[in-house]
Amino acid sequence: MDFEKFVNRVMEDIKKYLPQEYQNVDFAVAHQEKLNDQYTALRITGRKITPNINLENYYQEYEDGRSFRSIMAAIAESIKMVPPEFEQDVLNDFEKAKELLFIRLSSVEKNADYLEKVPHTIVEDMAITYHLKIEIGEQGVASATVTKEYLEKYGISVEELHKLALENSEKIFPANIDGILGFMQKQMAADMKKEGMDEETINMILGDLPKTDDHAMTVVTNDVCINGAAVIFYPRVFEEIAERIGGDYFVLPSSVHETLILPDTGEFSPEELTVMVSDINANVVEAKDRLTDEVYHYDSIDKVFEKASVFEERMISKLVEERNAKVTSIKDRIFEKKDAVKVHAEASKMPVRTAEVSR
Repeated sequence: MDFEKFVNRVMEDIKKYLPQEYQNVDFAVAHQEKLNDQYTALRITGRKITPNINLENYYQEYEDGRSFRSIMAAIAESIKMVPPEFEQDVLNDFEKAKELLFIRLSSVEKNADYLEKVPHTIVEDMAITYHLKIEIGEQGVASATVTKEYLEKYGISVEELHKLALENSEKIFPANIDGILGFMQKQMAADMKKEGMDEETINMILGDLPKTDDHAMTVVTNDVCINGAAVIFYPRVFEEIAERIGGDYFVLPSSVHETLILPDTGEFSPEELTVMVSDINANVVEAKDRLTDEVYHYDSIDKVFEKASVFEERMISKLVEERNAKVTSIKDRIFEKKDAVKVHAEASKMPVRTAEVSR
């Protein structure tokens, strides 16, 4: 079955897998553009907020051997993640909408066209965008992007939206900051639990793994490990990481879902780390999950987040300034001493005068 026949069959069968409230809705196939991705999507017509089901991904799974029935069941679950009443209850009521705000992080370069349509804040070469949480389920996180149209309707500025979204993000998607060993063990436990394994068996398997973590690398994400790279911009997270590892650190954009933190011990240069990130992005991370090929740095003294290459240049400039200041200081002291010697010499040539006493 080719992709066109697959799409047609999905359209024909989808209502068989959905409850009664979906029997009178109309479905359509459309081109969908979102952060980091473009694809052929199945969606409900006539709604501003509708799930956009990536049919290209499901077709690939079908080609890889997943049954059509299993795929249709998954599509139906994704559709049901967006309650029919969501649009009227939330989108037009900012007091409700602001409680669902959260941020996502993406590449400015890869999403230039998309970013023209939505309010965003640029930090270095990354863009923070704003979204409304609709539902969290086994299929992932259903959300709606805050567009310029809705920002105008809410009557607030991008700066106000940014502040509210930062504060609310950590409430609905709490930060998860853990050593890489601890993080991997939690992921393994979650996967085994999803497969139906009981707690006793999980604990027995994990009990054989190392108990210590040298904190050589730290993983930063959120509690659901979806779009968790944005966590680094939560309030006080930069400072919390610095306190945890004891100083400056590099931020490696592992994907849009998490970042890796590596202490700046001088062992690795920004150039070496950039090569590593670029190689992993090219060979391991799926295109839709890539963030950037850059490496970033947090200066715990000056409290500055910036590209690692910019940090390196700033440090070089600072050293040059300090050296010049030191040289200037030495020259000043030399001139001061020369002036003192000159004054002393001039004073020694002056004739001795006797005091006259009036009688």
